[in-house]
Amino acid sequence: MTVGIYGLHLAGQMYIGSSMNIEGRFSAHKSFLRYGTHRNGEMQRLYDDGYHITHEVLLECEEEDLLILEQASLDRHKPSLNANLIAKRPSLQQRAAISQAKKGSTHSPESRARVSASNTGKRHSPEACAKIGAANRGRKHTPETRAKMSAAATGRMKSPETRAKISAASKGKKHSPEACANMKAAWAKRKNRGSDRIPTNDGRDPV
Repeated sequence: MTVGIYGLHLAGQMYIGSSMNIEGRFSAHKSFLRYGTHRNGEMQRLYDDGYHITHEVLLECEEEDLLILEQASLDRHKPSLNANLIAKRPSLQQRAAISQAKKGSTHSPESRARVSASNTGKRHSPEACAKIGAANRGRKHTPETRAKMSAAATGRMKSPETRAKISAASKGKKHSPEACANMKAAWAKRKNRGSDRIPTNDGRDPV
């Protein structure tokens, strides 16, 4: 993730912004334009007319310098696609209001289908996978979340086609020695945890 000031180029015109994640922000711009929902009307019109959008990193900086460097870039380049040339960031109250307004909102089935189609075949880079793994390491679900996940999964079964695909993909694969050791330890832990709940044989079942 690149923190800094970025420029968007469209039909020979320029837009300047700042972000804590320039790559992610550019993807968001493209997504809004693709679905015809970008807040910048002129950028949306040019994109709809068939012009290609590109981006560049103008400056990399620390978070606390974003506002002043964005304003300096606006003063220097005077980009024609910016609605105004005054750099400003949402206040804490504004960010809280935006967050509250979005709570409970859901995408329509059509919107979810478009997002799913646009992401089909995409994979995270090894670096992104490492960052996601590091961010989730040690994180545990709350009892309420675990209960919801259990309730959602109850009665859910994979289709025969899905099970066949999983089986085909797993053929010939072997777990590493470390994975085998972890699985064995987890199995032993589950066995020990459930041993006090196993009823003794009363003679009705064969030993």
